[in-house]
Amino acid sequence: MVDTDTGSSLGALDRRITVHTALQIMEANFPDFAFHHVRDVDDLCNLIEQRIKEYGYG
Repeated sequence: MVDTDTGSSLGALDRRITVHTALQIMEANFPDFAFHHVRDVDDLCNLIEQRIKEYGYG
């Protein structure tokens, strides 16, 4: 998966996800991001699930 504005992969995508623990919500911000393959969407879903588990919600 490639971030169109930085040229990097999951690390750049991970920086687009913010967890607000006090509010128990997660914010995802994807302007200027293109998903080119089904695998890109799968990677995103896996990353979101991982982040949710890290904060004890999954």
